[in-house]
Amino acid sequence: ASFPYWYDQTNRHLGKIAKHSTGLLSRFPTAEITEHKLPGFLPGRGALTVEFKTSGNPMVLVILHLALGQRARKRQLQFVSEILSDYEHAVVMGDMNCQPDSNEMVWLMENSQLVEPASTLPTFPSWRPFKNITHILVTTTLTIEEVKVLN
Repeated sequence: ASFPYWYDQTNRHLGKIAKHSTGLLSRFPTAEITEHKLPGFLPGRGALTVEFKTSGNPMVLVILHLALGQRARKRQLQFVSEILSDYEHAVVMGDMNCQPDSNEMVWLMENSQLVEPASTLPTFPSWRPFKNITHILVTTTLTIEEVKVLN
């Protein structure tokens, strides 16, 4: 795809059966990339924080894939909110495995400066989406010009 900057965080390696990863493709240089293991009963969930230099305060991008259980997701989002407390400009994106009005998502948005520009666009399952479990959240310091889900 000719992206000059990329990164792969392997969270779970199941031999020849499967390899679960979080990845980044970017046209912009990164200042710092950090791998985080997300809390949870079962290992293998991770978050990738990517810091970009800007003319002012740095911006952080958090890419993640949350657990299936509600309690684990809440703990994972609490962990992420601690990371975000150091940043004025942030984007959090990934498969959250929950709807925007779930308790854990409501908690995150009430306890951070994150908002979801559009919460009604279905993303799952990919062949006939009717649920929204994949989200892109941004801090109120960022302006979103367009939101859509690709076919």
